[in-house]
Amino acid sequence: MSIEVRCIDNRWCPIVNCDGCGQIIDDGGNGAFWMSLDPGDSALYFTHYGRCLDLLKAQLEKLHSTDPDPHGVFGWQSLDVLMYQFLENVHITPDKAAADFMARLIS
Repeated sequence: MSIEVRCIDNRWCPIVNCDGCGQIIDDGGNGAFWMSLDPGDSALYFTHYGRCLDLLKAQLEKLHSTDPDPHGVFGWQSLDVLMYQFLENVHITPDKAAADFMARLIS
């Protein structure tokens, strides 16, 4: 599973693992997420940019060899975009999320 919860610095928090290399993606600006463009498929993959992204693209091309363009089946965006989309879908502004997080750290 790409998203899991781990104890880091005595705090339990969600982390994102790369589906290419298995390592934690600890820089949102260096990560991407792939999603199925098929409405009946909820597949979601996470990768680092560069080699990991290329590896996943090759794997998806192999899985969907009837469609030579994986973007016909899957699309990808920067990982930081996913976080903003998630916040928007749960009706929380980034400022409110940051303020709530800081308040919990202080208490």
